[in-house]
Amino acid sequence: MIMRIVRLFVVVALLGALLAGCDGGCSCKQEAEVPPPEPELEVVPEPSGELEVIRPDTADVLAEEPPPPPPKPKVEPEPAPEPVAEVMPAPEEKPVRERTPMKELRKEPIDTPPPPLPDPVIEPEPEPEPPQEPEIRVLEGPYGMTFARIPEGTYTIGSAPGEPGRDIDEGPEKEVSISEFWLAQSEVTLRQWKAVMGELPFRWQSGSAPPDWTLDEPVHYVNWHEAHEFLAVLSEKTGHAYRLPTEAEWEYACRGWQESRFWCGDNEDALRVTDHVGPYGVMHEVTETGIANPFGLYDMHGNVSEWVEDDYIDNYRDLSEDGRPQEKYPRLPMKIARGGSFLSSPDSSRSAAREPLEATTRFSTIGFRVATDRMTDMALRR
Repeated sequence: MIMRIVRLFVVVALLGALLAGCDGGCSCKQEAEVPPPEPELEVVPEPSGELEVIRPDTADVLAEEPPPPPPKPKVEPEPAPEPVAEVMPAPEEKPVRERTPMKELRKEPIDTPPPPLPDPVIEPEPEPEPPQEPEIRVLEGPYGMTFARIPEGTYTIGSAPGEPGRDIDEGPEKEVSISEFWLAQSEVTLRQWKAVMGELPFRWQSGSAPPDWTLDEPVHYVNWHEAHEFLAVLSEKTGHAYRLPTEAEWEYACRGWQESRFWCGDNEDALRVTDHVGPYGVMHEVTETGIANPFGLYDMHGNVSEWVEDDYIDNYRDLSEDGRPQEKYPRLPMKIARGGSFLSSPDSSRSAAREPLEATTRFSTIGFRVATDRMTDMALRR
């Protein structure tokens, strides 16, 4: 009995030493065996009356397999939440419209659609107004002269490059502003010359005087200097300043605001009727046709050519924009005659045509007309 107990303690000691040699931190990664439960001591009563403790054999204890570990509890997945059915709002109850009896419907006025809008009235564009005709204003001056008012205005002096009959000295075209002035309706006549100067020009001082019926024809055979002598005497006798028109004033007055070759258009046949233009014509009395341009002037294109104030310069580059005469110092001997004559071709009678002449030239086709800046009581005195 005692021996069994001793053996049992030896087994327990060996088992404890064994367990102490392998702690929980070793790298063997083997799980420590759970020691089997210590067998209950069997107590057997001895005949002597003492209880004998019987321990199971150590080998039997070792041979017994340890009980299996309790199974892990099975974790069931949580059930997916059931889809909540979408609750649709209850449709609103529309009020039930009571039907109107047909008799009452007939009594109600029927809405008629509004009448269609009228089509918009498209007013035609106003036609351009025709160019306003200048008002012709004429005053009687001294010695039977009549003067037409030339209103202020702006125009283009010269001729366009493509104008038929154009000469190279008629350009370049230039815009010129003209102040108001007065210009005699016709050229100075032989009768007027004689009344102012006391005698006829040099041409008739040799005794070959023209017949009286020709005294209302334009004066001719006078040069540029003799025209200035007449104006000086006329100014002295009347107390009013008279002069020759400048070249820019003359063309402006001739055109009468027209841009055509002649004030009456481009028709050469009409020009022969209105202004006594040749060639191979004869001189006529002034105002014989009674056809005046828009400013009230006669024979601007014909009968005789007319002296103007300017020196002759072969272009308009240096021409003053206010219409003053072109002058060189000392003044050049070459002057300018404007307008055609009864012997001129239509090309030489255009509004822009120029004729350079020596200031001393006398010829049967050259005369002049009188200009003044304003008309006053002094100018109207005989």
